[in-house]
Amino acid sequence: MVAMSLGAVGLMVSPASASGSIGALGGGAKVTFTSYGETFEVCDTAADGHSAVGRLTYYDDTTSYWNPNGAGTCKTWNLSFPEGSRIAYGACRGEYGSKSIDATSCQWVYNDKA
Repeated sequence: MVAMSLGAVGLMVSPASASGSIGALGGGAKVTFTSYGETFEVCDTAADGHSAVGRLTYYDDTTSYWNPNGAGTCKTWNLSFPEGSRIAYGACRGEYGSKSIDATSCQWVYNDKA
């Protein structure tokens, strides 16, 4: 276990698993990966006419998780990966009808662990 201290606040970081969130560049989408239980949540954060898209890469396979339900909504997927698997995940905006993703909006977390 790796320990990091931030002033009077102690932060413990486990190398076996990680959880975190990231938003799309320019807003409109936020994704949260939770390693315990391996859930992936995609939230639409803006009434901008675009859908929120979460992207998750495991090995060389990238899957898109769409939330076309509008601003203020979230969709959650329960995933399964071998413990300690390296993953990357990102938040993007896109057009659900055509399944086109605005690549310039994508922001990623790399080298995380399930």
